Formats: sequence, structure tokens, C-alpha cells
Amino acid sequence: MKDKIALLADVHGNSTALESVLKDCEHREVSDYWILGDLFLPGPGGKDILKNLRAVTPSAWIRGNWDDCFSDVVDKKIDFDDPTDVYVGMLASVIIPQFDQADIDFFKKMPIQRIKKIAGLNISLTHNLPEINYGGQLHPSSNQSEFDKLFSIENDIAVYAHIHHQTLRYSSNDQIIINPGSIGQPFNGWKHFKHDRRAHYAILEVEDGCLVNVDFRRISYDVEKELKRAQEVNLPFYNLYEEMLYSGKTYTHDAVVLGDLIEKNNYKERLADFLSS
Repeated sequence: MKDKIALLADVHGNSTALESVLKDCEHREVSDYWILGDLFLPGPGGKDILKNLRAVTPSAWIRGNWDDCFSDVVDKKIDFDDPTDVYVGMLASVIIPQFDQADIDFFKKMPIQRIKKIAGLNISLTHNLPEINYGGQLHPSSNQSEFDKLFSIENDIAVYAHIHHQTLRYSSNDQIIINPGSIGQPFNGWKHFKHDRRAHYAILEVEDGCLVNVDFRRISYDVEKELKRAQEVNLPFYNLYEEMLYSGKTYTHDAVVLGDLIEKNNYKERLADFLSS
């Protein structure tokens, strides 16, 4: 029997892209789903993302760095002098009221690594490295030694996320490394590819103890519909989200751009009011 597993990563609040991906999964007769982290932010999707993912009963959930950022806002861990913290905090303030305590506990308890055993193969699932779900260690141009760290626990295949870039490569011992790309924020640095804004995911096909295929998928979705959803909830930093969906450019760590918008829109004061309410 062939197992067909959808590898879903980095939704980043883009409900519309996720819905299109899940429809494609159904059409492809996917048998299981593994969620690799970063469900929310900067897009407007919240409880609807969780509901749609739970509907397909994934057998594995991994916690990403943005999931930790979301939890920090819930716990009121905000550095008001850091524009990135205020940016994340304001975005999270839109969706936090949608979740109950059971949802919050679920997010916090998701592991940062799991080992799945499929048809005799051991497959490691992480968002980034096994011990750390943030950082830039695993970009396509990184040293081979960084990728070999994905096998600190011996396994046959390592699946990771975080860099938003579809990747297939090998360890120094010829183990397989897969990144399915990002559903909500796909990335490619090459000038002729970077404007392809379709949602990325991958299907892992395993049969009789062998990896049969890795199907890297790119799915079109209605960007205008997604932007309308952002407008309906009055998404903070809306213009940055619109630019990101069309161009791929992000401002998460741009202190100058974020600082100007924070001051212009009184986001510090608004976030403080939200956290005290």
C-alpha cells in the first residue's frame, strides 16, 4: 500500500492559500498530513486555519518560531522598544480573541521535533533544526555541515520548513532532506522565479519501505480574496501584507519601515490597550 503524505508548512495566516492547497490534497488522494509549523501571522487567518487543518486530522504537528511568537503575545511578553515585537503583537491581537484556552495550550505543547515511522522508514520532522526552531542555518546556500545536524537522531529522511524554499538534497551520508516550501509566503531568490507567488507544499509517497516520489506542488489561489479577508478584519500593517503577497518582500526585521508605521498608527498604545484589556 502506498502512503501519500502532505507536507504543509508556513501557512503564515494565509487562509485562502491553505484552502486551495487542501483542495489539491483531496484531489491527489492524500492519506495523511504533517504540519510543520508557523500557522499564523502576518496574514489575517486564525481559527479558520486551525479548523481547516483539524478537519483533515493530521497525524503530526510541529511548532514553528512564529507559533512561539504568537504564544509570547498571549503571555504578554512584548518588548515595546523592538519594532518587530510591536509588529507581531499587533498582528496577533487580531486573532487571539478567536481562540479558547484549549487552543492556546495545544499550540504551546506542539513539539519542535517528531520522528514518524512509515513503511520501515524513520522520518524526522522539524521546523528548523531539531533543537531550535528559528535561525538561518538551513538556507539552500548553507554549508553541508549545517544540514547534517538534521540527523542528530539517526533517521532516513529529514523534513524541515522555515526557509519557505522548496528543497531536495542529501546529507553527507546520503540521507534525504526535504523542504516543502511555504503555503503562505513562498520564496525563491532567483530573478526569474521569485515572482511566482503560488502556494508551495509537497507530497511524500512511500511504499514497501521505499521512498517512491517527492511531488513538489505549486498551487494558484485567489490573492484578491485573501486581501479582502485582511481588509475585513482591519489587519494592522495591511499595506505590507499586500506588498508581500504580490512581490514576496517582507519587512519583519526592517526597524525603519516598521517604526514609521508604528508611530503613524499609534500601534504601541493600541497594543498596550489590548494587552491590558
